[in-house]
Amino acid sequence: MTLEQLEDRNSSHGGTCAGSNSCLTRGRRSSATETLALEELPSVGHLAEAGWTRALADNIKSVAAVTGVMGGGSMPNSPHGSVLGARGSLTGVKYGTALGVGAAPNAVMAGFRPSGSGLKSSSGAGGLPGGPVGSATLVTELEEFDGGDDVEAALNVVPDALMQQAVKAGVNLQVCMDTDVTLSSEQLGRGVSGTVVKGTYRGQPAAIKMLPPDLLFGNRSLELHTFVQEMVVLCGVRHPNIVNLLGGSLQPPNVFIVEELCVGSLEARIHGGPGKNAAAPKALSAYEQLRIAVDVATGLQYLHERTPAIVHRDLKPANILIDPNGTAKISDFGLARVKTHAVINTKAPDVGSIGYMAPECFTNEDGQLTDKCDTWSLGVTIWEMVTRKRPWASCNMAEYYREVVIRKSRLPIPQDDNVCPMALRRLISSCWCDDPEDRPSCGHIVEELSRLLKYAPRPLVEENL
Repeated sequence: MTLEQLEDRNSSHGGTCAGSNSCLTRGRRSSATETLALEELPSVGHLAEAGWTRALADNIKSVAAVTGVMGGGSMPNSPHGSVLGARGSLTGVKYGTALGVGAAPNAVMAGFRPSGSGLKSSSGAGGLPGGPVGSATLVTELEEFDGGDDVEAALNVVPDALMQQAVKAGVNLQVCMDTDVTLSSEQLGRGVSGTVVKGTYRGQPAAIKMLPPDLLFGNRSLELHTFVQEMVVLCGVRHPNIVNLLGGSLQPPNVFIVEELCVGSLEARIHGGPGKNAAAPKALSAYEQLRIAVDVATGLQYLHERTPAIVHRDLKPANILIDPNGTAKISDFGLARVKTHAVINTKAPDVGSIGYMAPECFTNEDGQLTDKCDTWSLGVTIWEMVTRKRPWASCNMAEYYREVVIRKSRLPIPQDDNVCPMALRRLISSCWCDDPEDRPSCGHIVEELSRLLKYAPRPLVEENL
């Protein structure tokens, strides 16, 4: 990628969803039925491979286009809106209020009963070799709505293999917003792919990340894919330094993720939280910096040493949460990719957050990255804890490219041993080697940080982060 390409690049990565139109074949079988053919999921070695989750996201959008209504009204371009949209539920009010958009899109399926004959699978099998991982072509009959509750049309878009993986990990992908979840009015965060609201899941404190209606029913597809990617990745990982997925739903129009509730992010701890009532930032002691760094590096080591390895690709303080015990946990896996070979091949290597992206995210024309791009981001995150400054805060994407990639500039590391010991300075610098192969593994980083932590003076009163 050249500097000119960066300067001309559109800041939005959104695109149109092929699945919302090309996957739909509407052949009138009778006045009361329609045919919906979903995209066959590709055969893959791991469910979290981007091609598989992208196809699943397209299918989710296709089902939403056919069955969706917003606030009890028909969705544009949906031939079934008037058939399915006459009744709603408490879910619509809860969901819409939490998102701040009024009545919700998930009123449509409340009260629907799944039909034993409503979902049929053709003979072709998609997904992992040796078994029917995904949906092959799926067909459903949508019976005419007569004004009552008896609509036998709940099209299940979630593949059996994903359901089985979730069950094995203790994750519930059939969470009911009406009966299992209670939402508060407190928003914990908002991003392009979802709003996070504080609530409870079956009585347990939880953070509920909900997909905005326009992403489910509109033309944008990238954000929905990152939402699906995050859930699929988290379904397969369990570690003390990875945020714990409790459950959720990918079934339109109820698309949301339920995660353990943490007390805040590392970003808020360093720089202060958003809003006038948020806690002010406080300097982390050297011991606290190292303890958090060990937690994060240990979480990355777990991801990188899995088979297949997982590359996070968006590590930064905003995506590191602190639980009530002060343990740091890596979150937000929407950009994560599985590494089934020596490198990961991605159509968008240059996505991520300015200031934390490794040079190869811009220079590799083949879209091939390794887990060492996470090592770069870890070095920047440690630097940010030490300095309490935002990395490259004044740079836009083109300026960051010019400084880091072309001029090979690096962030200034404090030279005061009382602020940043020499061993930590060397470790941070090694994370920023221009050649990814010269950067240390996360296993080595954990060893070095643990050694530094062992001899770091513990504060007299250790704060619960």
